[in-house]
Amino acid sequence: MDRSNFQQTIYRLSQYVGADVMEIQLPEVTPNFMSASLKIKQQTIYILCSDNQDWAFSQQLQPFKLQFIDHPLLANMLHHLAHIQVYCTSQLNAPFVAQSWMSKHDINYWKPQTLGEALFNWWD
Repeated sequence: MDRSNFQQTIYRLSQYVGADVMEIQLPEVTPNFMSASLKIKQQTIYILCSDNQDWAFSQQLQPFKLQFIDHPLLANMLHHLAHIQVYCTSQLNAPFVAQSWMSKHDINYWKPQTLGEALFNWWD
């Protein structure tokens, strides 16, 4: 998903769920994902979209300290609006298994412990 489509998707999503878009961050060198922070009923939720179209939610956005969360309302709405499948926490926190498209050099150097660490990272 390109930057423009990501932004459009986030703003459409926020309208449907009555959320405020607090910030949209587009990566430079790192991280390897775009993010948007939404405020929903006094709760801030970060929506992540990786270079490979992987989607997730986190309750914080600090390098190497993502805390993945499930948010069924947002996940269902993203699926309805744009046919987006969002990873759930059980998938993201599962033990890491390398995928064929992942960089062996990065895996060997960074040694991710979970799928979430490999999909959403600040590796350079």
